[in-house]
Amino acid sequence: MNCSQVLIEGILAMGGRRLYGIIGTSNMPFVDSLYDYRERLRYISCRHEQVAASMADAEGRLTGVPGVALTHSGPGTLNALISAGNAYKDCSPMVVISGAVKRKLRGSDGMLEADHVGIFAPLCKGVFRLEDAGRAAAVFSKAYTLAVSGARGPVLIEVPEDVWGEELHGPPPDFRLSAEFRPPLHVEDVWRALGTVKEAERPLLLSGGGVAYSRSSDLLVRFAEARAEFWVALLTALTVVFVGVEQGIILAMVLSLLDHVRHGHRGHNAVVAADTVEGWQIVPVTSPAQIQPGLLVYLFSHSAYYANAQQLADEVTKLATEAQPRLSWLCIDMVAMGDIDFSAAATLWETTALLQKQGVRLVLVHTSGDVRAQLDRYGITATLGADAYFGSIRAVMEAHATATSATAAKA
Repeated sequence: MNCSQVLIEGILAMGGRRLYGIIGTSNMPFVDSLYDYRERLRYISCRHEQVAASMADAEGRLTGVPGVALTHSGPGTLNALISAGNAYKDCSPMVVISGAVKRKLRGSDGMLEADHVGIFAPLCKGVFRLEDAGRAAAVFSKAYTLAVSGARGPVLIEVPEDVWGEELHGPPPDFRLSAEFRPPLHVEDVWRALGTVKEAERPLLLSGGGVAYSRSSDLLVRFAEARAEFWVALLTALTVVFVGVEQGIILAMVLSLLDHVRHGHRGHNAVVAADTVEGWQIVPVTSPAQIQPGLLVYLFSHSAYYANAQQLADEVTKLATEAQPRLSWLCIDMVAMGDIDFSAAATLWETTALLQKQGVRLVLVHTSGDVRAQLDRYGITATLGADAYFGSIRAVMEAHATATSATAAKA
């Protein structure tokens, strides 16, 4: 197996199925080797290196697999620089494989010689010159890792004309094609970011290629659709640009008012208390009663949106702080909650953290399947724990009594 074949095997191993380029004397041995792989790797001959690199850029954007461009040494490779720059600025994964003058001619200012490595370095995540065929697999693996790790981008592999056909001796090439380790995502960081969006007067979402690469486009759309303020800001901006500032301000006021009317209902919430005659009774939030010592059930009587989320947080916090005797559990009855947007979820997460600091566990009862799915997606379930959901108030009371007894036994 020669150097050309090793690089072709690397392209196939990373999932490449097409290669775009222009043949020249500096890369002809590589193109010759492509013939043996014609059933597995399609070579698309272009008429200009900038076009070849742009096609490779598009392949990387659409598939997430680095597109591959093959260029001829000197001006040919320099023609691909603009497309490599586009890929670099847009974080698109791409591999440019360039021919170069023979090793013995390097530095002689010969025909078609150019400092590819030095010229491409500012616009690539990595640049490599392959002077030893034995290192072909290692160089390709490193180039791939750089191209797909973190903010993705282009890489350059320069191969001198007399290296393509150099034979390798020993075991088959070992490719290690993987992205660099990414640190784990912490739910707390997500909620802080969402809190910033929540507090913004005119929030605007700017998403990058990472959304597409991670196949999260649908989630982003759902997030944007759940965030009415985002659409108010977007429509206002378009109106200001294409119509006028005054009309944009009026539109923003009308849309904000309509959305506030739709979501701004403040629920008439209550507390569920025990009744020796009828079982349960509803009492005002201003006159709370624990359903059993250490357990209070708070009934939120509306779907939760950004306009009433703070009311939920304020009332729950007040109930937990002023309760006598001191609470160990606080249960929110979700029977009337048919929806919860991300602003309310963020507020609920913050309230949960505050209660935990006070030694109060938050649990939920009568949570619908749709709302449970939303809480799962927003990370609330991960914070509360899967065992924080109950189907009935009686089940909450039994679980609380068991937990209280266990705590007393330990003491």
